Amino acid sequence: MPPFRVAVLEADNSPKWEGWVEKLFRHHLEREGVDDGIWERFRCMSDEFPDPDEVDAGKYNLLLLPGSSKSAYEDAEWMRKMEVMIARYVKTGKTRILGCCFGAQILATALGGEVGKNPSGKFVLTVEKINLHTLFARLCHRGARETASWSARNNAKLAT
Repeated sequence: MPPFRVAVLEADNSPKWEGWVEKLFRHHLEREGVDDGIWERFRCMSDEFPDPDEVDAGKYNLLLLPGSSKSAYEDAEWMRKMEVMIARYVKTGKTRILGCCFGAQILATALGGEVGKNPSGKFVLTVEKINLHTLFARLCHRGARETASWSARNNAKLAT
């Protein structure tokens, strides 16, 4: 079986977050029996993105959109480009995409959703119990199960 390939679309250039995404997700995927895989990092703030033709061709099993110190409602040129690229990746439907925190925000705006400031203005970091969606559970080659996950709700909320 070919190695599991992940493209990480980084949206933060702070050295304190260097490598944490891979460490966190590798741990969870390994628990589900997925090999260590191949992880490629793309620094979106520096205009680095996976080649759309390679994404279309199925080079990656997963596009991972992690957190950031930024919020998707901010006006930054690199975020607008990220939205365009994400919309292109989604359009083919050939690669799974997982957005966490900022990643979920930018995925929502790329698909026409709205993101705004959290009315409380507070930063919340907490652990929550979640049930994996069947599609994500299939990504991990297992059935849906309850798991613990962390959630950071910074200055944003997703509009429903």
